[in-house]
Amino acid sequence: MTWKQNTLKVTKLSNSEKLPMSLSNFKIMLTLFFDIQDYVMAQWVPRVRLINHHYYIGILTRLRERVRRIRPGLWRNGWI
Repeated sequence: MTWKQNTLKVTKLSNSEKLPMSLSNFKIMLTLFFDIQDYVMAQWVPRVRLINHHYYIGILTRLRERVRRIRPGLWRNGWI
């Protein structure tokens, strides 16, 4: 899992107009599942999201269905 942070600084527009300097921070977490061929599923998680076992059960259920749909050979051979 990777956290990505963006920062936006606002400075003065011209010599006569000045805006106060402020920072706008937000974090987004990316959960990425991949195999030897390519990535299988990417899930962006906002910072305000509570991450608990219910959340991970939902992600793993979606991952299982996605693997069944996009990697049918692995699914049939019993790799998953």
